[in-house]
Amino acid sequence: MILTFFFHSPNPTTTMNMMIPTPTWRLYSSLKKRPSATWGFAIYRTACSPHSHLQFPQVMELINSSIKKSAVEESLGCESVVYKTILSRYRPVIMDDPSEFAGLSLADVRSHFETYTEDRKARGEWDGISRCACVVVDDEVLRVVTDAVAKARTTRVKAEEAGEVVDEPRTRYLNGKAWWVKTVEAWPDLDETHDDYDGSMNCSVFALWRLWQWASDPHPLASLMRDENGAYIG
Repeated sequence: MILTFFFHSPNPTTTMNMMIPTPTWRLYSSLKKRPSATWGFAIYRTACSPHSHLQFPQVMELINSSIKKSAVEESLGCESVVYKTILSRYRPVIMDDPSEFAGLSLADVRSHFETYTEDRKARGEWDGISRCACVVVDDEVLRVVTDAVAKARTTRVKAEEAGEVVDEPRTRYLNGKAWWVKTVEAWPDLDETHDDYDGSMNCSVFALWRLWQWASDPHPLASLMRDENGAYIG
């Protein structure tokens, strides 16, 4: 559970701080203590199709913009310096060396990510990169996301040309189910699962900020509620 604390305070700034979810406040506090630290996910590009070098930057832009937009939406009514600091220090780690990662299975990604995480821990490093889960962009993700984004763009243009009002909440909901990446959990506790979760799952790009928050708490990702297709949509 991601906690948010509320209680009465005569100080407006203190009240705003208490509306900030605990993982967000924890992240801000850590960044404040470490001026050079950044945060995000380790993102593995395992795609190796002929057009992947063109599609991957587009998917990365979608991932980055979605995470930042979610943080901005959460910031409404809260102290702005917290979220300004968080947004300015967002720096995902991109694992995209084709000689090392092209065609890697999710199991092999997990093995690499666990070793990477243990090495950072052994060196006493804190960089805000999630140690619980990483993101994977393979050929399937590139194909699904680029096709879904193109379809959504065409649908919006046609609606606007016809003078129709776009139902933004419904559009976001439908896009959220269609625009997804793969996530892999390090050291998954499969005893906690309530379905056929195997330590990896699809995750809506709109839910990545929420996933990062959850993954920063000591809770197994297996306990997250997923939709009928096994995807986490927030």
